[in-house]
Amino acid sequence: MLLPLTDGFYTARSIVASAQRCVNLYGEKNPKSSPFPFTWYTRPRLTALNAGSPFGAGRGLYTASNGTLYAMVGAGLYRVDSNWNFTGVGTVNVTGSALTTPVSMSDNATTLVLVDGTTVGYTADLSTNAFATITDPAWVGADFTDYIDTFLIFNQPSSVFFYSTLSNSLTFDPLYFAGKAGWPDNLVNLQVVHREIWLHGQKTTEVWGDVGAAQFPFAPLGGVFIQRGCVAKYSCRNYDLFTFWLGQDKAGQGLVFMGRAYNAYEISTPALTNEFSKYSTISDAVGMIYQQGAHAFYVLTFPSADKTWAYDLSTGLWSEWLSIDSNGFEHRHRAGAMAFAYGVNVAQDWQNGRLYNMDLNNFTDNGQSIVYRRGFPHMVHLGKRVAYEKFVADMQTGTAAAGVTPSVSLRWSNDRGLTFGNPVMQTLGQTGESLLQPAWRRLGIGRDRVFELFWSGQAFTALNGAFVDATPLVS
Repeated sequence: MLLPLTDGFYTARSIVASAQRCVNLYGEKNPKSSPFPFTWYTRPRLTALNAGSPFGAGRGLYTASNGTLYAMVGAGLYRVDSNWNFTGVGTVNVTGSALTTPVSMSDNATTLVLVDGTTVGYTADLSTNAFATITDPAWVGADFTDYIDTFLIFNQPSSVFFYSTLSNSLTFDPLYFAGKAGWPDNLVNLQVVHREIWLHGQKTTEVWGDVGAAQFPFAPLGGVFIQRGCVAKYSCRNYDLFTFWLGQDKAGQGLVFMGRAYNAYEISTPALTNEFSKYSTISDAVGMIYQQGAHAFYVLTFPSADKTWAYDLSTGLWSEWLSIDSNGFEHRHRAGAMAFAYGVNVAQDWQNGRLYNMDLNNFTDNGQSIVYRRGFPHMVHLGKRVAYEKFVADMQTGTAAAGVTPSVSLRWSNDRGLTFGNPVMQTLGQTGESLLQPAWRRLGIGRDRVFELFWSGQAFTALNGAFVDATPLVS
């Protein structure tokens, strides 16, 4: 029988429903004429762009309107050229745990503005790199900044208010303030989407537009009010006409939302929400956007839980994006921030600030092996025992470098995915063995069987699914 893979990660609250992990893979829908509906590709790997980068916590990347990349590492802001050389721009006045807090940057075509959640803000001239502290008496600090219609906008931390500069200026008018008023919850994030401002509160969200008023240019859009707020202020990201965030409302928290056309659509699954409920905290989640080819991903990392999840906008499927340490233990993805600059998808290491190319042609995360894991759905037949004679993985093989023979391992569970037996390894073939199909035989008897494949190695691979020879028994 054909055993396709049509779901992403789905380890349900009860394993009798589903016990499928999907680690470091993403699905791509195939044409109707293909034998399998989806092919599962390996996520991009990390290739270091410059070994001489400054060392410190990666706190943010920003590609300015003139195309220049800026990187925040520890207390230092750096300008990064197209050869990935770092030039120091300035140093912010923070110490201790604040040296790991994400920052927010925007610019108005002449000046970059940087905020970090404190009452201090910073500017950098895009032409000269001149760095300065904002001293305007109307400045009150910010967690986030963005740009709309010649104005730079900011939230006021721990309040309902946001404010802006004057048009085409870095001057602040003390009257250019307004407050989120639809519900008395503090504003936690602001984003500009489609030339409109999404004000994410703790429990609700409002959308404002530029109405050109004399006293303050912005006003709420009539009839637009979203009964979903944000529990993790750094989770908010936008792509195209969509905005994404980890939400909460007056009834609960832990759902992931996509904002589109003044509505909030839940994109997290019950399995994912159950996973989030196991974390001691979710308010530290950090969102990122990554696009390559026909796929765009909303990547959501939970630093305290040491986990990373990726949502593929093209398929609506989730997967785990994890790094592996030298002892084989799983950790969150190395990226703490992402940007597109100089024709490269750039990732910034959350721990040491190093920059990487999100590379589809490399096979390691900066030299560290990656493990790909893919669980299959339950195999049952009317509650009867089934004898499994053969399992064939339909994978691309024979792509290894000369002299390299990568392998793939299969393990299975006969108790619905609660425990698994020892893995059995097969080869993925040497160079040119493209017709090889990894196969396992005499796989025993089970009433509710769950298979799982995992592999690593220096080779390009892709997984369609599997073919299984199985015979139902009498009882």
